[in-house]
Amino acid sequence: MSHALHDVADALDAARDPVLKVTAAETGLTGARLAAELDRTTGQLRLLGEAAAGARQLIRSPRAAPDGADITRVQVPIGPVAVFAAPNFPLTFGVLGGDTASALAAGCPVVVKAHPAQPETADLLAGIAATVLTPDTFRLVHGGPDASLALVRDPAIRAVAFTG
Repeated sequence: MSHALHDVADALDAARDPVLKVTAAETGLTGARLAAELDRTTGQLRLLGEAAAGARQLIRSPRAAPDGADITRVQVPIGPVAVFAAPNFPLTFGVLGGDTASALAAGCPVVVKAHPAQPETADLLAGIAATVLTPDTFRLVHGGPDASLALVRDPAIRAVAFTG
């Protein structure tokens, strides 16, 4: 997943102009604000990609067992995570923001619930993600409160992430 997160960041960088244009039109936020937010988003993706690369580490304890046994730290994905995109930070805490990146870095598939105020931004970002991530790793859903409740109540969903 570490390479995939870097590839998503690269794809976002490559689509910078359309991402900023669509997001600005939909949110009314300034280009400068959104440019900084996009830089933070790609930085988060890359940082969490690095964390994913170090997910399995052999740790030599200074107080190792007498037989010289080592301790291995291993991340264990918990399963699918539902992420709710935030409207006030459409990139940093949106479809491909920190909540999504951290779940993916932990090895969990993600289902993102688009914010209804930013459907075009959500679709654009999901389309960018789809160039790198497989449908069993990343999905986007739209809808209102009923869709949100259904997602949270789905027994397959193991965690929910949102910023707000």
